[in-house]
Amino acid sequence: MVLDSITGEIAGKVPYQSAVTKRYTFTMQAVNYPATLNELTYTVMLGNWSSTVSYKVGQAVRYPGPGGTIFVYICTKNNLNQVPNAVDSIYWSRGVSTTEKTFFIDIIGEIESAIEWVSDGDLGTIIPNQPSQKFVEARSLRYGGRVIYDFISGTLPPGLEFLSTGLILGKVRQFEDGNGPGLTRFFERTDSTVDSSTGSRTFTGTYDGGATSFDKIFTFTIKARDSANFSALEKTFTLKVVADNTKTFANLYLKAFQAKSKRLDWFNFITDSFIFRPQEIYRYGDPNFGIQTELKILLYAGIESVSAVKYVQAMSRNHYRKQIKFGNLNYALAKDPVTQETIYEAVYVEVIDEFEKDGKSISQTVQLPDNINSKVLLSYDSIKVDSDIPLVSDSDHQRLFPNSFKNMRKRIQATGERDRSFLPLWMRSIQDRAFVETGYVKALVLCFTNPGYGPALISRIEASDFDFKLIDFTADRYLIDVLNGVIDNKYLAFPQRGEKLP
Repeated sequence: MVLDSITGEIAGKVPYQSAVTKRYTFTMQAVNYPATLNELTYTVMLGNWSSTVSYKVGQAVRYPGPGGTIFVYICTKNNLNQVPNAVDSIYWSRGVSTTEKTFFIDIIGEIESAIEWVSDGDLGTIIPNQPSQKFVEARSLRYGGRVIYDFISGTLPPGLEFLSTGLILGKVRQFEDGNGPGLTRFFERTDSTVDSSTGSRTFTGTYDGGATSFDKIFTFTIKARDSANFSALEKTFTLKVVADNTKTFANLYLKAFQAKSKRLDWFNFITDSFIFRPQEIYRYGDPNFGIQTELKILLYAGIESVSAVKYVQAMSRNHYRKQIKFGNLNYALAKDPVTQETIYEAVYVEVIDEFEKDGKSISQTVQLPDNINSKVLLSYDSIKVDSDIPLVSDSDHQRLFPNSFKNMRKRIQATGERDRSFLPLWMRSIQDRAFVETGYVKALVLCFTNPGYGPALISRIEASDFDFKLIDFTADRYLIDVLNGVIDNKYLAFPQRGEKLP
C-alpha cells in the first residue's frame, strides 16, 4: 500500500495473508514547507466577518453584498486589499513548521484459518506417577503441514512439561500427607517429618490452598502456528489428575553403571540418527518413551510404595550383585485397550537369566547336602535394619538364595499390593498371533517407534554390528521412583554376597 503525500490517503490492496492479524506501525510528519510567492497564505480579518479566514493566492473569495448579491474575488496580493468593508489586518509568512504522529493499522488475514485443531479441548485424565502420553495436535494447510506449539497461559499439573512439538511429558508429582491416605497433595513441602517406625509423613505447613483433594482440573492455553507465522490459532485445554487409589505405587528398575570407555560406546550407538531416525520414533524427545539413552531394566511395575525398611528386608534374600546377559533383538506392539489399534512399538534386547529356562526359575531356596566336597562361601554386608536373614555360621544351614529375576520379583511382590496398570502398555497388549497378554518381559528397551517401524529399526541395528555383549550391566541396586509416598528417584543397594556352587 502507498501513501499520497498531498492528500494523506492510503491507497492500494494488501496481498494474500493467512489467518493471522498483523500490525503495521508507521510515523508521519506533516510539514509546512517554505512558500513560494504563489503559495503565500493571507489571513484576512474583515470588519463585518465573525472570524478570521485564511486564503491562498488564486482562491475564490465569496462575499455577500447588498440585496443578496454575491461578490466573488480571486485573490492576489494586490486585489485582496480591495475586499469591501475594509480590511482590519492582513498577515502572511514564509515560515516552516512540522509535527509528527505515529499510526498503526491491523491487517486481518483470511477469515478461514489455515490452522485447524485436531485435539479436543478435554484431554481426559492422568494418574500420578505414570508417564504422560498426552499431547495436543493441530493441522496446517500450508508450509508442509508443520505446526509449532507455544504455551500461552495457564498451569500444567506439577511434574509435566510442554514441548513445542505438542508433547506433554513427565509424571504428575503428587504426594501423600497426614490429612488422608493416598496421593492427596500436588506440591511437596520441605517442612515435614517422617516417623521412622511407621514411615508416615507429617506436614507442618499447608499448600494447595490448604485443601486436600484427590483430583484437580488444570487449564491452559496453547497456540498452534505454522513455521512461517502466517497462521496461528489458540485453544484452551483441560487435564484432570485422578488419584482414585488410597495407596501409592512404585516402579523398580535395575540400572547399569559402566566404565567411561564403555559408556562412550553405548552413547555413540544410541544417539546414531541413522539407526534411530527421529521421524520414526514415538514421542521423540520424551525420556519416558522416545529413545532410551539410560541403561535400565524394569524389574517390577506398580508395587505398593512402602518404607525403605520393608524393601531392604525383602532384598535380604535372592538379591545380590548380578551380571546381566543379553540375547536377541525383538519388538512388541502396544495396543489401545479399547480399539486394539497399535499406538507404538517397543524395540528391546532380550535379557538372558542363567537361573531361568523355558519360563521356569530355579527355586528361591537351594538346600545343599551336608557331604559336599567344597565349602559354600557366603558373606553378608552389614545391614542396618532388623531382618530375618538366616545365619550361615551354622554348618547345618547350608542354603543358597539364587538371584533369578523371578525370585527377585517374588520377594518384592511380598512387600505389598500391586497395581497392574503401571505395567507398560506393550506388556499388557495381546501380540499378533497370540491369545493372551504378554505380561512382564525381561528386557532392555532401546526405543519406542511409531506403528510399523519396529522391524526396520531392528534391521538397521543388526547391520550396525553393535555388540550388546560389550555392555557391562552389573546390577547391584534398585532405582525406585516412589518411596515413603514421595515421587522421587532413590537407590536401594543390594546386600552384597558371594555365593559359589560346588
